[in-house]
Amino acid sequence: MNQYSYDGINIDMENLYSKDRDSFSLMIKELTDTLHCDGKVVTVSVPANTGDSRANPWSPWFDYAKLGQFSV
Repeated sequence: MNQYSYDGINIDMENLYSKDRDSFSLMIKELTDTLHCDGKVVTVSVPANTGDSRANPWSPWFDYAKLGQFSV
C-alpha cells in the first residue's frame, strides 16, 4: 500500500464457514487497528443486509454490526 500510495485495502471474502464468523470479524478489527496507525482505511465487501436471516447462503458468516464497527 505504501509503495503505490494506496489509501487502504478492501477485503472481499466469500464461501467462509459459519464457524468462522467471529474469527473473520476479529481479523478485520486487527487489520483495521494496524492500518489506521498508518492512516489507511479498511473496507469490507459484503452482501446487502436485508435482515439477519441465516437462510441467505451468502451472508451467515458476516457479523454486520461488528464489521461496520471495525472497518473504515
